Amino acid sequence: MADHGKLSRKKTTDTAQNEAPSLDGFSPPKDFPTLWQLAFDASPDMISILDNQHRIVSVNKAMAEIIQCAPSEARGSHCFQKLHGTDRPPRACPHLSLLEDGKAHHSEVYDEGLNKWLLVSVIPIVNEGGHLTGSIHIARDITIQKQIEQALRESEERLRHLSEATVDGVLLSRGSRIVTTNRVLAEMMGYTMKEMHATSLLKFIAPEDRQRLINLLRSGSTGVYEFRCIRKDGTIFPVEAHSKAIAYQGGMVFQTAIRDLTQQKYDDEQRMIHGKTLGMLELAGAIGHEFNQPLMALQGFIDIVQTKFAGTAGISEYLNKMRQQVQRLSALTRKLRQITQYRTKDYAGGETIIDIEKAAGKGS
Repeated sequence: MADHGKLSRKKTTDTAQNEAPSLDGFSPPKDFPTLWQLAFDASPDMISILDNQHRIVSVNKAMAEIIQCAPSEARGSHCFQKLHGTDRPPRACPHLSLLEDGKAHHSEVYDEGLNKWLLVSVIPIVNEGGHLTGSIHIARDITIQKQIEQALRESEERLRHLSEATVDGVLLSRGSRIVTTNRVLAEMMGYTMKEMHATSLLKFIAPEDRQRLINLLRSGSTGVYEFRCIRKDGTIFPVEAHSKAIAYQGGMVFQTAIRDLTQQKYDDEQRMIHGKTLGMLELAGAIGHEFNQPLMALQGFIDIVQTKFAGTAGISEYLNKMRQQVQRLSALTRKLRQITQYRTKDYAGGETIIDIEKAAGKGS
C-alpha cells in the first residue's frame, strides 16, 4: 500500500528511471525539468530539500532570499547554520522529528531571527530501498494571519472586559442561538453563563413576545426594543434591548445590551400615581371649598322655610328629606377635603373611579 506521507524515488514498471512521468498518454515536454524549476521558484513558500544529515540539497528562490545565499552556494550547507545561525538544529526542528520517526510533521514556529511566524511542514523522502534519505521542507509565512488572530483575541478580550464592567446584561448571538453572555445577564435571568451558552434566545423571551423577536431576527433589524423576559423561576419582567451587528471570531454576530426595566417601570408608575394624586387632591380641595358655602346656604334656607311654614301639613316631611341630602353632601365634601392618596375601584361598564372612602383613609 502506498504511503501518501512519503515521496519515493522507486521506479515503476512503466516509467524509466530518467524519464518524466506521463499521465493518461500525456508526455511532458523535453524541458520538463526547467518547467519544474520555474514552478519551484515561483512558489511564495520557502522550500528546501534536505538530506538526512540536515544538509541542503536544493532551495527555491524564496528560501534563497531568506538565507541570503544563491541556491548553488547553499547546496551542501547545514540548514540550521544558514537559517538559524546555530551549530545544531533547534529542539523544535520538524526535520529532526521526521528523522526520528520517519513521519511528516507540521508546526507553527516563531523565528526570532526572521521576526516571522512560519507554518513549517516536512515530508519524508525515501529511496528505492524504502530508506529515509531526507525531506522536503516547506515554510509558509503566516505572520499576517497570526497578527490578525492576535488582534481578534485582543478585541474579544476587550469586549469581554467591557461586558463584565457594565451594569447591563450583554449577549452575543448568531441567528437565534446565544454565542456567549456576561455574568450580569446570567444572574439577571437566574442561570449560569454555562447554562445560557448555545441556548436559543426564545427560551428567555415571554411567550407573547416570541413571534415579534422571530420577525426581528429574520429581518436582521437592529435598534432599541422592549421585550418581556422570563427568568428560570418563571418570573416575567420587562427589559430594554439595544442590538447592533459586530465582527466576532471571523464572522458577524449581534451584540445586545439588555437592561432590566422592572425598577424603572415601577418608578414610572409611582410618578404617574403621584401626579394623579396631586391633581386629585387639588381638585378635591377645590370641590370641597366650592361646595361648602352653597350647602351652608341651602341648610339656612331649609331652616327659614321650616320656621315660616311651621304647622303647614306635609311640609316638614319634605324639608327633613332635603336636610338629610344636604347633610349627606356635607359629609361627602368633608371626605373630599380629607383625601390624601390615590385609590380607585371598579365601576359599571368596566370603568375605574376614585374610591373616596379609601382615598380619604377611611378604608383599608
